[in-house]
Amino acid sequence: MRIAINISRFKQDFDAMSLIGRTAEGGASRLAFSPQEQIAREFVKQKLYEAGLNPFMDPSGNLHGRRLGVEPGPAVAAGSHSDSVENGGHFDGVVGLLGAIEVMRSINDAGIQTRRSLEVISFLSEEPNRFGISCFGSRALCGKMDRALLYGRSDIKGETLSAALSSIGVSAQEIIGLNPEEYKYNAFVELHVEQGRMLYDSKIPLGLVTEIVGAYRYKVTFKGQADHSGGTPMNSRRDALAAAAEAILAVERTCRKYQDKDIVGTVGVIHVSPGAINVIPGECDIIIEVRGSTHFPKSTPVAEIKEAIQNTARQRKVEVNIETLMEDESRSVSPRVLQALEQGAAELGYPCLRMPSRTGHDALHMAELSEVGMIFLPSREGVGHHPSEWTDMGDIEKGLQLLATTLVNLAGS
Repeated sequence: MRIAINISRFKQDFDAMSLIGRTAEGGASRLAFSPQEQIAREFVKQKLYEAGLNPFMDPSGNLHGRRLGVEPGPAVAAGSHSDSVENGGHFDGVVGLLGAIEVMRSINDAGIQTRRSLEVISFLSEEPNRFGISCFGSRALCGKMDRALLYGRSDIKGETLSAALSSIGVSAQEIIGLNPEEYKYNAFVELHVEQGRMLYDSKIPLGLVTEIVGAYRYKVTFKGQADHSGGTPMNSRRDALAAAAEAILAVERTCRKYQDKDIVGTVGVIHVSPGAINVIPGECDIIIEVRGSTHFPKSTPVAEIKEAIQNTARQRKVEVNIETLMEDESRSVSPRVLQALEQGAAELGYPCLRMPSRTGHDALHMAELSEVGMIFLPSREGVGHHPSEWTDMGDIEKGLQLLATTLVNLAGS
């Protein structure tokens, strides 16, 4: 079934969202818990109202909008997120979120009644927030947020996660008391831009995800001795930043060793104290991320990295602490949902490519509440998390048509 998508209406919403948190470089900065992201969430809520989807917020802070079916039971859902990384792109998350709303409007326009209810979900804080947690809303909905984390995790300024949640009207206590069984779905489909080169290079408009990679993240703190940079001989120094530099190179070296196993590693965050030109760094924090597929255990390179870090600390006579921020395992998607997506693409006559997702998504965690699937769209030059991130509207329209067809097929008409 081909459902006509009003791509002009979608683009109008997309352009409006692109103005929220727009940076001088033309990117988007809508960080979780920020005023800009709160404006974006209000915009999404208004669009859910306009689509007749009666929005509500669950205890985890996710926004929902439901289109009732004729039968009770678990809904078929779609959605993504509105937050961004610092100075990121405009397509990440937003295409899948506003696209899901447009799909609901287009199904309404077509006068289609489904057996199962259809639902849009806007997840809270999909991008890594200042507390080192990504996919917060979907994790919390699955019951993965405990009291120790909610009340004990703090940012570099000392604000707790629970306080940040309270500032946007979300109660940590309600998250603790949440029952994930109340949020089971028949199926969940997330539409997202690829943020990689596979579709762009192959010139295929649609990717059907077969597995979603998990990520391991660790906060590593080195404590040495802050001292005068002029008065301290080189062989007497306990330089925390120098130790961190060796650790960063160990991450790169180890992950290159395993690159044929689809292992990648990154250190994208570093904090140095006291941060003065003429003072030897006494303390340094870095955050390490290691990603990999289901075909090779991430624990193998991670163990080697941790051993290298401990060796560096001993050699440089600094203290080190390694804190686990998250360890997400990779997941395969639902065969039933993947088959429904392939059937929909065949009905529409669109070529598609089976492919892994090398980036993390809320669908990874929603797999604990639902059978899941994902649609990828081409990213120009494979660019993601950057102001130049771009996906053609023609490809977005194809993705929305596939999403609409698949949701209706899964929900039954």
